[in-house]
Amino acid sequence: AKFGPHAVSEVELARHCFQRLPPDSMILADAGFGIFSVAWAAVGSGHAVLLRLSPQRFQSLLKRSEPVARGEGWGTWSCRWKPTAKDRKTNPHIPATAMLAVRLHALTAISGELLYFVTTLPDDASVVGEIYRQRMDVETDIRNIKVVLDTEHLQAQSPAMFRKELLTILKDRSSRSLLIAPALMQAELAFLPEFKIFRLHAVTVPVWRTRRGVTIFSRKFLVTLH
Repeated sequence: AKFGPHAVSEVELARHCFQRLPPDSMILADAGFGIFSVAWAAVGSGHAVLLRLSPQRFQSLLKRSEPVARGEGWGTWSCRWKPTAKDRKTNPHIPATAMLAVRLHALTAISGELLYFVTTLPDDASVVGEIYRQRMDVETDIRNIKVVLDTEHLQAQSPAMFRKELLTILKDRSSRSLLIAPALMQAELAFLPEFKIFRLHAVTVPVWRTRRGVTIFSRKFLVTLH
């Protein structure tokens, strides 16, 4: 997606991934994916969404929302989310009558930061906050793969070479983890590999196993976008 005439954005790649997921999956995503086109594509593929919103987008949606409940450090609103003129211009496949019935949530995190979400889930703000917190279970793995292993700067310019380069890097890292594990055990240190690959198909969506196993809520599958 980075090189050549077929280069596309992360958002476009995400939309294509939704069609490959098991039915009734749950999509968690940071604010970079908290836009109507992503939610529309996910819901259209049969999935639930829990997307973080930027403060600006949350305030825009809040203007056409109805309050549901409020408490200390949180608030919930119902909203009929419709695409803006800009959304329609950049995504002409979205019909003019498109609409999603969603809930908006504003939550104060333990750090004091105010977080904003939009979701198709019926759960209250506390449950939504707890579900989104689970996204952090894979953040270390994502950081290790992208930053520590420097996969953000792969130089391959063909699908075949990309798969070879990526799998070589992951295999090398996994081998190193297995080699140092005995030494850590002897030192009586609790050891868990930094990440475990549960399944990685070259042409399908990878499924990451977290330290607690594949993270599954009430739905069949959870995908996090970063």
